[in-house]
Amino acid sequence: NTIVKIGQRCALIDPLPFQVVVNQDRADVRIAEAQQLKDRAALANAKATYERDLKLLDQGIVSQQQIDNDKGAYDQATAQVDLDAATKASKKSTLRTAEINLAYTNIVLPVNVMVITHRVSN
Repeated sequence: NTIVKIGQRCALIDPLPFQVVVNQDRADVRIAEAQQLKDRAALANAKATYERDLKLLDQGIVSQQQIDNDKGAYDQATAQVDLDAATKASKKSTLRTAEINLAYTNIVLPVNVMVITHRVSN
């Protein structure tokens, strides 16, 4: 004959396995962020090289082949940064799912109730 109120915890599922997933997903987000920073630096370098060599082409110092290679590297670096952004968003979504699952290990009642019988079995 125990009264349990709204929001009071009535059960707890072992949160450890869920916490491990959250921790791994947080690490994955940090890895994705680091990769994005690294690739942004590579993009800036590719852009600078392309723009510099483009000016040198006008002076006859570099070949059109070099410009084509620079442009390809610049385009690839741009695409990689875009891919990094999508990967990071995906990792954040996975992390959010894991955090929600972890929160569900704490079972709370949505209504006021009176517990008549309490039976726990293994």
